[in-house]
Amino acid sequence: MRAHKAAIIAYANGADLQYKGFDGIWLDFKPTDFSSYISIRVKPEVEETPEQKRKMQIQALQEQIAQLESLS
Repeated sequence: MRAHKAAIIAYANGADLQYKGFDGIWLDFKPTDFSSYISIRVKPEVEETPEQKRKMQIQALQEQIAQLESLS
């Protein structure tokens, strides 16, 4: 919960939230809980471009690779 404090406050004030899917794409989020296992953010006012979405997917994959490499 502590990790999502800003998102919880923003949601209480009427902001829309998003969570990061496994492919690195941000999806609309209607909270039932605020698990620390998912990334949550306040939905940006302006939607990302396809190029920004692609860069976010690449970043998410790089983070997954780094996690896997740290296991070996």
